[in-house]
Amino acid sequence: MRPVKDVQEQVDRFIDDVIAREGKIPEETLLVFISAKPDKRLKFYKFLERNATLKEFNQLKPKELKEFVISQLSGIFIPNDVVEYFTLKVGTDLYRIWFECEKLKIWCEAKKLSTISVEMIDKVSFGLVETNAFTFLDLSLTDTVKAMALLDKIQSDEDNRNAFAGSLYWSLKFSLFLVDFSQQ
Repeated sequence: MRPVKDVQEQVDRFIDDVIAREGKIPEETLLVFISAKPDKRLKFYKFLERNATLKEFNQLKPKELKEFVISQLSGIFIPNDVVEYFTLKVGTDLYRIWFECEKLKIWCEAKKLSTISVEMIDKVSFGLVETNAFTFLDLSLTDTVKAMALLDKIQSDEDNRNAFAGSLYWSLKFSLFLVDFSQQ
């Protein structure tokens, strides 16, 4: 693995090269820059803002997630607490939420049901073990009550606890690696 200094030098050279070319990149080239929290004060960000098309894809807030689930299940009643349970089980990935909503709609049509319950979600929807580990980490930093509820759910369900523990261990290890990397 290269030292961080060499990588940063390469990034700096790339940025200087793009700015020197005034952003003139061949039309058949697509550059994607990803940043969880872009620093809008940087020279490169300001340059891109003036010379490129910027798209932001922000994580939906819990209220927006609820509205998304309800909109996907239009015509079917789903109580607020059931929506919360659904997003806790499925996670915040919109593609997964959409897919699991489709499964619920098909189930409701097949069984001629007009209301979604927690039991139905447990029967039809699939919660990923990895999602549970990441969700637990997020909740442990923001909402310990929900984090404990998720642990209780994992314990009472027949989820593979070893897979959850392994996934949790991997994500903690990776998070610590990222923290260490960013501090260097």
